Amino acid sequence: MAERDLANRTLELLNKHFEVPESIENTVANDEDKARSLLIEVLTPVVRRMLDQSFEQLLNILYRIDLPEPKVISLLEESAPEQVAANLTAAIVDRQLEKIKLRERYRQSPD
Repeated sequence: MAERDLANRTLELLNKHFEVPESIENTVANDEDKARSLLIEVLTPVVRRMLDQSFEQLLNILYRIDLPEPKVISLLEESAPEQVAANLTAAIVDRQLEKIKLRERYRQSPD
């Protein structure tokens, strides 16, 4: 799968749960690591705001995207206060990337 396609599909999944600025859609990098970094950079303020203002809604989103509860608890308890939002965002983006890769792997029929 092309890196740009992977990044765009990840962005589509994230848009279902978070308000991702439209400007990011055209700037998603061709490189998975750059795309991951950009997505984390853009989503971290959104997650930070949700941590402060709508924690229950954030927990519902984490449940829907299937981020393991022990991982969420670990991130919330063990991260430095100023890093909680960034670490949680990284876990969200990584989970979405993982889901796309798994779907793609099982979608391909063996030859």
